[in-house]
Amino acid sequence: MNRARWEPGAAFTHNGFAIRIASDATPHDVTAIVRVTADNGGPWEFPFVFPVVYRPVEFVQRNAWVFDPAPGGDGDGEMEAGERVFPRIRLRNVGVAEGRDVVVRLTTGNQHVTVVTGEVRHESWPAGEARNNDGFVVDIDRLTRPRDVAFGVSVEVDGAVRWAFRYTFPITSAPVSLVAESTWVYDPDRRDNIPEPGERVLPRLRLRNIGTEAATDLRATLVVTDPDITGPTAAASLDSLAVGHDWTVGSLWIDIAATAIPHDTVVVVIVTADNGGPWRVEIPVSVGAVSGLRVRSTNMSDDLPGGNDDGAANPGETVTITFSVGNDGTRALYNVQPSLSVDGSDIAVTGTVDPLESWTPTPGQRSRQFAFPIEVSASAQPRDVEVVLTVTADDADPFLYTLTVPIVVLPPDFTLRNAWVWEPIPGGGADGDVNPGERVFPRFRLMNIGPGAGSNVQASLVVLDSDVEVVSGFVTHDSWPVGVGRNNNGLVLDISPNATPHDVTLVLSVVADDAGPWGFSFTMPIVAAQVAPTALLANYPNPFNPETWIPFDLSEAADVMVSVYDMQGALVRRIDLGRLERGIYRSREDAVYWDGRDEIGERASSGLYLYELRAGGHREIRRMVVRK
Repeated sequence: MNRARWEPGAAFTHNGFAIRIASDATPHDVTAIVRVTADNGGPWEFPFVFPVVYRPVEFVQRNAWVFDPAPGGDGDGEMEAGERVFPRIRLRNVGVAEGRDVVVRLTTGNQHVTVVTGEVRHESWPAGEARNNDGFVVDIDRLTRPRDVAFGVSVEVDGAVRWAFRYTFPITSAPVSLVAESTWVYDPDRRDNIPEPGERVLPRLRLRNIGTEAATDLRATLVVTDPDITGPTAAASLDSLAVGHDWTVGSLWIDIAATAIPHDTVVVVIVTADNGGPWRVEIPVSVGAVSGLRVRSTNMSDDLPGGNDDGAANPGETVTITFSVGNDGTRALYNVQPSLSVDGSDIAVTGTVDPLESWTPTPGQRSRQFAFPIEVSASAQPRDVEVVLTVTADDADPFLYTLTVPIVVLPPDFTLRNAWVWEPIPGGGADGDVNPGERVFPRFRLMNIGPGAGSNVQASLVVLDSDVEVVSGFVTHDSWPVGVGRNNNGLVLDISPNATPHDVTLVLSVVADDAGPWGFSFTMPIVAAQVAPTALLANYPNPFNPETWIPFDLSEAADVMVSVYDMQGALVRRIDLGRLERGIYRSREDAVYWDGRDEIGERASSGLYLYELRAGGHREIRRMVVRK
């Protein structure tokens, strides 16, 4: 760096030196030497030491894989339809300090995958140690076809999200893969679908080919092990089943012995194909019922206006749970009273069902519908709630049936509304452009367009450009209501003074509790600074006590002097800057600094002052206020 002239007593900050730190550098101290020469003196050498350090805590990706042991998986290291798998996310703390209260979260927005357990906690994580983050549990939809699933992993240390990583795992399938979509028992005689002693009923199953090629020459064979049930020896068959198509196996039958007593059992169907299998499907068969009562089906609805009609129990909703109950006994029941109870204070039963004077188990009278309204508290947290249906009758034991109702918090969904860069004075030029040497503030305006509010929303900025330093890259929102847009204020970037004009990609990664991640990108162009006309700008701060900075622009190289006068025109302080190159002198490093003292070092008194810029033939005066 060069200066044409350096007056005695003047101090300058030499911006523009740049040092590149190797990406594989290890922590150590670096000694640098600044050497100064002049035509009429020197040389002088000034050593200084700066440390190369890691962040105190810094996590990086090491490896990732899928563990799918029996019984939920087949142990082949692949995610497949219907499996329960355990993703392993191996991370390493490459920092120099121990991480405390480390929370690693796994999320996905893929509807074919359910994250059963998505949080792993570490009370501490020593520096240099790598861990697998055992504990994540994921269920794969049993009807899904092969596809790639994207997962987001966020790492939180001491309550703040600091790192966000992305992973993609494929759901794979054998060329031919059959899954049971549904099973049931059909009663063609009485049509109540209840296997009773002495009846012939028809087990049914619907299979789907979720593989990648058609299944050929399929055979479905019934296997019966219950002594009260007999079945055919012949198998059902199908020539071919195309990918994505269903086969309803409907030619199988079983006979229930006339002497059978009520009990629950299963029959098994073994399915084979020339190019795959075998597959084993169990069909539940309930013969009678000891109590005479049986819940045949349940349904939960959240119709408008009390709900959002998504079939789930969400905080703040009114839902209706309907039980279809059958009297499959041999005698009538009298004074039948259904009731519903729940556990916890965040869900309440708000209605009752009228009692039945009598209930006769005759065709057309066997089944009754019992519907109970339930209110879910607006502050309810995600959890499984057990609701218990109790049916009492005269001279009969109480009948109890437990149903698990999950409370589902509606997720947020974020969209990018706008993105821009704010570069105010003093760090920037306030001209709408990003120039070398500026400090700028990216703004990502996001809106929550999802059905639910976001909680613990973490936005992290990633910039992979050597000319841009992320000074502050994290913004946290405790909550983010539906329909609200926010700018994510707090992101700060420093642009290298040596940056050349080019485009920089900024990526904002957003995660929330049990939701996300979302990724939004924005292209920020770095442009060469446009030289403004020579001008004296407003000092900052103003009013001030005791110091201020006086910015200015030079359209061409000139000898520059700034003078401060009181309101009577008397000189208070003169600051000679010598010859300066054309450019923008607005930041605290480049602007004129006045410490509020006069030429002999005395503090200026409160009042109004004038400050003057002389640059070549340009002269300009402005006002400022000292306030004590």
